Amino acid sequence: MTNLQRVSREQIAEVAAHIAPLNAQREHHVAWLGMSAAQIEKELLELPYIPFEDCFLQAVEDGRVVGVIGYYGFPERGHVRPLGPYITHDDYHRVAQLLWDELLTLVPENVNLARVALDVKNEQGVAFYEAGLGFAEYNAEAMLKMERSDYNPSSRPLPEGIVIEAYRPEHWDDFKALHFGSGYYTAEEIVNLTTKGNPLFILRNGDQFEGYGQVLQLVGSFDIAFLQVRAESRGKGYGSLLIDAMLHWGFAQQQNTRAEISVRLNNEGARKLYERCGFAEELVIRALEKTI
Repeated sequence: MTNLQRVSREQIAEVAAHIAPLNAQREHHVAWLGMSAAQIEKELLELPYIPFEDCFLQAVEDGRVVGVIGYYGFPERGHVRPLGPYITHDDYHRVAQLLWDELLTLVPENVNLARVALDVKNEQGVAFYEAGLGFAEYNAEAMLKMERSDYNPSSRPLPEGIVIEAYRPEHWDDFKALHFGSGYYTAEEIVNLTTKGNPLFILRNGDQFEGYGQVLQLVGSFDIAFLQVRAESRGKGYGSLLIDAMLHWGFAQQQNTRAEISVRLNNEGARKLYERCGFAEELVIRALEKTI
């Protein structure tokens, strides 16, 4: 018999240990969590808005954990991002359905949208959400990586008039205007991340605010999570200058062994830019959504 259990904060390390070996395989990968137990444990400890103990479940059979599911909750925006299911049981669909049905009871009443992202090679997961639950694709991205051994620091000087600097409060109006309507995080959330060791780089040409990029420090790696250049200024090399600055910062941190970045599959220009900078494909992610 399969029993469903809420998990306590004291069980975060145990849950992370269950997820990590699965999420490190493309056939089981679900986005928004890392691939190492240490990284996943950190992410679960820092879940925003809704804490781990209120949004995670596990399935247990014969004293063994056979499945885990949870979510990132964004109640003010009215949506959740399912994390999982991560299943080791032979009857994937049955256990996944049990976990999903129970997970819905933990979702706040004002939330009416679920968005999940999975590697295209996670065929069981994609089929469960798409064919089983009726989710529909709204985006597709490639996740690219760069190992420290592949990093070649740029030696090119900044063009005359170009300044790349850390975010300051006086940048707020320009930053918010450029970020408006883009990304998974609000402008306020991105700025708040800078207080947790995640630098936000601003590029300007004289007094003109041209773009920004942010590094998210992970465990042993870093993510170039946000990169935006004014539409009127694209094609001038500002994106690659920001990437150079973020790679320089990230690999200056001795604990970091790799960099990561994501790009929409239909954004060929950005992908070519990242590949010129030394990134290579690691995963291909399909993002699905459904009204719940």
